[in-house]
Amino acid sequence: MSNLSDFFPGAGGGGGGGGGILKQEIVTSSGSLDFTSLGIADGALVLIYLVGGGGGSARRIGGSGGNVQYQSLTLGTAGTATVTIGAGGAAGTVNPTAGGTTSITGGGLPITLSTASNETGLITGGQPGDRDSSSGQSTSPTNAGYGQGGAVPQSSPSTGPQNSGQGGGGSSSTSASSNRAGGSGVAIIYYT
Repeated sequence: MSNLSDFFPGAGGGGGGGGGILKQEIVTSSGSLDFTSLGIADGALVLIYLVGGGGGSARRIGGSGGNVQYQSLTLGTAGTATVTIGAGGAAGTVNPTAGGTTSITGGGLPITLSTASNETGLITGGQPGDRDSSSGQSTSPTNAGYGQGGAVPQSSPSTGPQNSGQGGGGSSSTSASSNRAGGSGVAIIYYT
C-alpha cells in the first residue's frame, strides 16, 4: 500500500517518495474553481476525487450510494474549471431515484471527469440495503465513507448527509412519506 503523498514530488522537486504535505480544496456546490488562485501552476499534478449524489429511498429499499471517480492528472495551462456537484436523488414513491452526476471540466485538465455510469475507472456506488438486510454497503473501505448505500429498515430513516453521496435510508414502512432523499455529491482536489 502506498501513501497518497508518494505520487506527488516533495518541495525540492524530483519524483515520488512523498514528504510533501498535500493541500486540498473541497467543493460542495456547483460553480467555478480557479486553479491559479489556489497556487496550482501549469503542468502540476492534481488528484481529482469526485462523488456523485446518493439515490433516494422508496418502499423499504434504501437509496444507492453515489458513484466515485478519482484520477491523478497533469494540468496543461492552469485556469478556471467548471464543477458540477450532483444533487441527491429525491425520495421516491414506488422506486428508488438516482442521484445526480458530479463532474469537472476545463481549467487545464486534459479530460472531463465525471461520475456518470459510463466513465472509465468508475467505482460504482454502494448497494442499498433492502427489506431483507439491515445496512447499506459501502463502495470500498478506501473511499472513506463516501458513496455508501442507504440502510434499511429504519423506524426513523435518515436523509443522506449533504456532500456524502450517501443513499437515503429506507423505512420499515411502505408509506411513501417515510422515504428519504440521498445526500449530494462532492469534489475534492488534492495538490502540492
